[in-house]
Amino acid sequence: MTKKTPLYQNHMDLGAKMGPFAGYDMPLFYKEGALKEHEWVRTHTGLFDVSHMGQVIIHGPNAMAFIHKICPSDFTSAPEGRAKYTVLLNEQGGIVDDMIVTRMDAECFFVVINAGRKAEDLVWMQQQIIDGAKTSVLEDRALIAVQGIGAEKVVKECF
Repeated sequence: MTKKTPLYQNHMDLGAKMGPFAGYDMPLFYKEGALKEHEWVRTHTGLFDVSHMGQVIIHGPNAMAFIHKICPSDFTSAPEGRAKYTVLLNEQGGIVDDMIVTRMDAECFFVVINAGRKAEDLVWMQQQIIDGAKTSVLEDRALIAVQGIGAEKVVKECF
């Protein structure tokens, strides 16, 4: 069964051409077409539904130690709210997948993992968990990406 993101109906109402991606029915393009959308984002700002990606909260007194175990990036001095593009490591230090980790505070991290390997990455993370750290998978949340030359300005104006 194909899953739908929380924004599915919005896409339908806006006339999106939908198609399967990573087990979800996702928008492929809208009435202007993929090329026009690409050009717009290159010169302006676009909003993308990435709700199909895995969203995980790592929390607890050893959350940072756990993050440091599973990825090579150091979050010790990262300011709260800072996100880093990083990788998920296997036990030998090889790369399992890429991910984005945001330090919410010293005991809480928001992790976004790839849709195509979501199930495998979640299992791997659970197998690596340490005492004092917990994972909470967010299954019912929308996630958007704001991209393009004006992205920073748009986000600052909205928040």
